[in-house]
Amino acid sequence: MNRHAIYHEPAGIYAWAAGPESLAVMLRAGRADIDSVTIAYADRHEHPRNWRFSVMNAVDRDGLYEYWTATISLPTRRFAYYFILMENGREIWYGEGGFAEHVSPDAIWRWNFQYPYLWWDDKDALPYWAQEAIVYEIFPERFYNGDPLNDPPNVRLWGQLPETQSFFGGDLRGIIDKLDHLEWLGVNCLYLTPIFSAPSNHKYDTSDYYKIDPHFGDPQTARELVTQCHQRGIRVVLDAVFNHSGSDFAPFQDVVRTGRDSPYAAWFNIYKYPIVASGAPNYETFSCGIASMPKLMTDQPAVREYLIQAAEYWTRELAVDGWRLDVADEVHPDFWREFRTRIKAINPECLIIGEVMHDAVSFLTGDQFDTVMHYPWQHLCVDFLTKREPQIGLEEFADTLGRLRQAQRSSVTPALWNLFDSHDRMRILTAFSGKRALVKLATAFQFMYPGVPFIYYGDEIGMEGGEDPDCRRCMEWRQSEWDLELLAHYRELIKLRREKSAFSRGNFAQLLADGKRGVYVFVRWDDAGAALCLFNFSDNPVVVAAAEFLAPPNAPEVLSQMCQRGAGALGEVLTGSYQLCFSVDAEGGQASDSAAALGTRSIVIGGSDQSCQIELGPLCSAVFERVF
Repeated sequence: MNRHAIYHEPAGIYAWAAGPESLAVMLRAGRADIDSVTIAYADRHEHPRNWRFSVMNAVDRDGLYEYWTATISLPTRRFAYYFILMENGREIWYGEGGFAEHVSPDAIWRWNFQYPYLWWDDKDALPYWAQEAIVYEIFPERFYNGDPLNDPPNVRLWGQLPETQSFFGGDLRGIIDKLDHLEWLGVNCLYLTPIFSAPSNHKYDTSDYYKIDPHFGDPQTARELVTQCHQRGIRVVLDAVFNHSGSDFAPFQDVVRTGRDSPYAAWFNIYKYPIVASGAPNYETFSCGIASMPKLMTDQPAVREYLIQAAEYWTRELAVDGWRLDVADEVHPDFWREFRTRIKAINPECLIIGEVMHDAVSFLTGDQFDTVMHYPWQHLCVDFLTKREPQIGLEEFADTLGRLRQAQRSSVTPALWNLFDSHDRMRILTAFSGKRALVKLATAFQFMYPGVPFIYYGDEIGMEGGEDPDCRRCMEWRQSEWDLELLAHYRELIKLRREKSAFSRGNFAQLLADGKRGVYVFVRWDDAGAALCLFNFSDNPVVVAAAEFLAPPNAPEVLSQMCQRGAGALGEVLTGSYQLCFSVDAEGGQASDSAAALGTRSIVIGGSDQSCQIELGPLCSAVFERVF
């Protein structure tokens, strides 16, 4: 037993309130290093203690570790607990005091882990709709020009290639005019980049937090947009830019005029007076010396009150369903704690999404964000699928996915926004060098994998675009220019995701990661059904035998411990009849079973016959639904 690999603490992702009386607990151990884990728990004040015991499940693994979980409950909400680890018939106890073969009743109180008291607040829980979201991002200035009367000066011809400072006249009326497209596509969450008054085309340099940008519309138009979205079953998320303002923001201009005597001087970090905005600015900005975006000091009470009041105003005024928070990791954490409390007081189902480019665990403990844009997933998937240097093999890809799945509380993972591109990322088709087959395979993976699928406007019709500003091209509305096959692919994925709750709310288990052949297999399941998902990431056809992922020792990389140990129900989930419900035939490959010649698209897994084989063509995926 590798004791260096074993870790637990009664906080963070390792212990957290999962309900009014329930504590979710995770133990990390070495990969395939322990035979079983049982958690012993009791009321920390009981004397003598009435120990209860619960078998933990090995729910996941990465390249180094295995993760064991259990949820334990006590009506008193006061927890003392320790772990009983089994290896080759030998029992080792693990508590706050370390490892032991046995601990006396007198000593165990100070030796075991303690979660002194479980405080539960419904506002800590994710909005129920968060996991079911299918997000469609719109950059309003480039989606559609619905009202030419509010165009800014020098609008360019729609469809010309964008430059950093170019305007094309897209607005909120244009989005309203094209809601039929979103409804037909099937998305149920609209995310808009900033719509508040700002001089730029992107609006991340806010000049007035209480005013809809006049070139986008007015409050009445914004209300109409939200209302029409809600009537179509589409929720609306706005973008909040609170890390910095624009240099036209009235408080900043007051500091420019009156210097250190301004009542707003403490709102900004001014290095030297008078303020110099040309060349190298002498004040703190977003990023490195961007003079048009002075950084806001969100530790200041006046700044905090102004910005949160603005968010409260628009949450009420427009009845929006969420806020995406720009550069969220550079804003004071206490700001977000107060923001969450006050916004949730208005609408407990309001979703709070942070833009965090890295590990976001410190923001996802129930007191700041509900979820984040999952950039680590985006970086990993794009690097793997495009074979960027240094190249990532399938097994490393699978191991890193395992680590990312356990990098935050398990309740958050299904709500992470899994994106391939956005308004500041190269478009997926361009990143994949125009390979539509690879885009179809990647998006199939995106929709079947745990997390919220994220679509950047125009991806569904095959739009291309390099790095900013090229990724912000005008939406193509000439249907003759649409990739109708790709559009049908997106629509089918969205339909499947919305119809099968296993993909949005279900469990996940990786079954096979075969680096030599490029085959990745996992299963999704919930009480309503199960789906077996197979992906061939290679350029060669492969045949996958069910025996490879059904039981050891045939497949060393299978999560066989899940089938043998605490999560024995997984074996029951896998066994049965399956019907093909989705496939990607990217390079002429087909998803079939050994009876394909008979025209069937069904397979049987388990039982006395484990000879089932599934044929996958190059860059092909197949999803089989359990038939009950």
